[in-house]
Amino acid sequence: MSKEILYMAPVRGITDLIYRNTFAKHFGGIDIAMTPFLTTVKGDQIKPSQVEEFIPANNSIPIIPQIIGKSAANFIVLAKTLSDLGNEHVNWNLGCPHPTMTRKKCGS
Repeated sequence: MSKEILYMAPVRGITDLIYRNTFAKHFGGIDIAMTPFLTTVKGDQIKPSQVEEFIPANNSIPIIPQIIGKSAANFIVLAKTLSDLGNEHVNWNLGCPHPTMTRKKCGS
């Protein structure tokens, strides 16, 4: 029988690096954390203030960075950037129903 995997859902502005590490220290039980999404609108740019957030070694819980955007080319560039930081997986969020994303044709 396979082990159930418990994912921490991403909540923008809440489940950042500090939250994830604090949660792991005091509660545990999470196997993988999905990060709040990065947008491909700026291509491969990750704000310098966000880089630490996406370095796996800085996280107490294994992470899967989440990307949102409508450009496959920009997705590939951003995924490569995240891979260069040491991430083995990324998630392309193609179904965000938030009006801000759907107006930009980035979600559902």
